[in-house]
Amino acid sequence: MNQPTPGVRELAFLEQPTKAGEGPFTPLDLALASWCLRHGGDAETAKAWALANWAVRQGHACLNLSVSTAPALLELFEALQTTPESLRQALEKSHLVGRPGGAPLPLILDGERIYLQRYFEYEKRLAQRLSELLSEPPYLVDLGALRSVLPNTQVATKDGKEATDWQTVAVFVALRHRFSVISGGPGTGKTHTIGLLLRCLTKENPPPLVALAAPTGKAAKRIAEALQKGLEEDPGLKGLQGPKPNEPHTLHRLLGFGWSSSMPKHNAANPLPHDVVIVDEASMVDLALMAKLFDALAPHARIVLVGDPYQLPSVQNGSVLGDLCAIAGDNAFSQAQLRAAGALLKKEAGQPEGPLPTFSDHVVTLKRNRRQGEGGLYSLATAVKAGDAEGWLKHKGDNVKLRLENLEDEDKALEKLVGTAVDEACEYYKEIFQAKEAGEALGRLDDVRLLTVVREGPFGSIALNRRVEERLFRRFGNGQEPPAWYQGRPVIITENNYRLRLFNGDVGIAWRDKNVLKVWFRHENESGLRGLLPSALPAHETVYAMTVHKSQGSEFKAVIVLLPKSDNPLLRRELIYTAITRAKEHLAVFGTKKAFLTAIESRVERFSGLSDRIAHAFDPAVNLKNEAGT
Repeated sequence: MNQPTPGVRELAFLEQPTKAGEGPFTPLDLALASWCLRHGGDAETAKAWALANWAVRQGHACLNLSVSTAPALLELFEALQTTPESLRQALEKSHLVGRPGGAPLPLILDGERIYLQRYFEYEKRLAQRLSELLSEPPYLVDLGALRSVLPNTQVATKDGKEATDWQTVAVFVALRHRFSVISGGPGTGKTHTIGLLLRCLTKENPPPLVALAAPTGKAAKRIAEALQKGLEEDPGLKGLQGPKPNEPHTLHRLLGFGWSSSMPKHNAANPLPHDVVIVDEASMVDLALMAKLFDALAPHARIVLVGDPYQLPSVQNGSVLGDLCAIAGDNAFSQAQLRAAGALLKKEAGQPEGPLPTFSDHVVTLKRNRRQGEGGLYSLATAVKAGDAEGWLKHKGDNVKLRLENLEDEDKALEKLVGTAVDEACEYYKEIFQAKEAGEALGRLDDVRLLTVVREGPFGSIALNRRVEERLFRRFGNGQEPPAWYQGRPVIITENNYRLRLFNGDVGIAWRDKNVLKVWFRHENESGLRGLLPSALPAHETVYAMTVHKSQGSEFKAVIVLLPKSDNPLLRRELIYTAITRAKEHLAVFGTKKAFLTAIESRVERFSGLSDRIAHAFDPAVNLKNEAGT
């Protein structure tokens, strides 16, 4: 018979405030701890239950007890008056805690890691499927045929010397292996490389059935538009089977998720029909969705993940692309792969011969920036990626503006800076109201975005949208208060609507058509636009400003970034990198120097056991046997 529900005093150890102020645990954390106590668990085990759910809320796949120097964890351990060793000992003795291969209890202890059972299963399944793909023998790639399809297999450096064309190498690796990753920063040609890969796939006999997908509707639509342009310029792609580039797929739609179900139509028992699956913006894919995607692959299928591992990880749990790229290193290929690549990699040195795992053979990092040149914004992004704060501060110029206040009173400094940031944004946004027609206005809107870290609060996107709107209306609206709808209002869709073919992240502009106000979106019809009445739109909001998270998968000619106070827990190096790499031509950053330095010095840390699982599950002996026959 269950014991009575523990009272407040029995759970008091979980309600202690941390140094940051409020208690760290939510009602659900406390409910799990309460369940543990009701079913015979001791106080230490109850703490571990609460901590495991806390870790999931922070975006981790698990709680790693060996990473006990993480500041947030140290603070929690201190508040709970416990230690990693004390928690581990209690968990090892508890009948409420499962082990790998044992009974599927709600909490799993795997070495130094504590998992909620659901995330343990996701990670285990994904690692197992990856290991199976990695153990498959590589395909033989006909280099002569590859060169005939992609004749430019070398590029020249500034001094005229021949250099490796990493885009061609990425295509070679994707054709050679069942699993591959194409990694690279903004402007390195990831989307163009997908186009090159598609061109090669059309030459296979018969051409494979290909799925192109992305985690969000906006990202899927963006790659579809880019590839549609490539299709128009490359008639050879017309032989490809599968969805046309102007028919975007979100991963949820590809897998067949229902409106209210977490279980997709396609899974191991009912796999996808596609021979090749290509996923763009893979850094945004969380652990659960990635596990379900790999479960749904056909036994013979190839999968290619494309993305930038230095961007912000997924909003949900895990950092799968980052974990995979960290295992691989930087274009460090085995001798077997170098031999198979021939002249494609003649400039590169490989790993020494020996019984080495060859995960790195499956990952290619694109290095040459093809958009921003070698200076300016590209150098800025490189400095941020390396955590070089002083180097970052040196990158000022015509296309980079840094306004970092050094005041002790951050509230006062930000109140001053927010007005300056809004003024800077309005200098771009005023061109919307000077446009002659909807297409021109939408183009002006697509050129610029004001980015912030948070949605709520005085410096969040909601407040900034209101400030920009009021500022513009004082200038273009005869000083009137802005109405709900007006010509020039920019809106962003916040939910997918497949019937209207509008996706979360799509941006439109309100503009009159014969005195009828409509909201105009990009479309693949003859005019390139389509208009909908405001009343017909799915959920939406004004979008002069948006959060950095929301901007992922988008690019703008000009970006204005407003940093929050330095104590904001979202300030991380990856956030700064993601924000500045949205800019293609011009960047302005406003904030305090303290906030900026805090962000550059702090990394997003996601606890996971994925890389260790792959290392343990992937047998190097199998790999050596496969490579010997190459």
